[in-house]
Amino acid sequence: MSLTNLNRFLEVYREELVKSVSENPDAYALKDIDFLFARMRLAIEAGTFIKDSTTFKNTCKRLGIKHTYKAIKEFIGGES
Repeated sequence: MSLTNLNRFLEVYREELVKSVSENPDAYALKDIDFLFARMRLAIEAGTFIKDSTTFKNTCKRLGIKHTYKAIKEFIGGES
């Protein structure tokens, strides 16, 4: 089964979130990865996310997409 771009984005985002929280725990009031990821997953799927975090920047870099709302939404299959 192949991953959709949305699933690929979410998979890489989760990996980067784990990395970000472990490398910079003071930047996160909540450190519950499952909770943080669940909230961000909803925002990403709805297209209501804010892309300014290091986690978003690193996710885009790993996936080879520009760190813009338009590029992210196009990649995950949403509107631009």
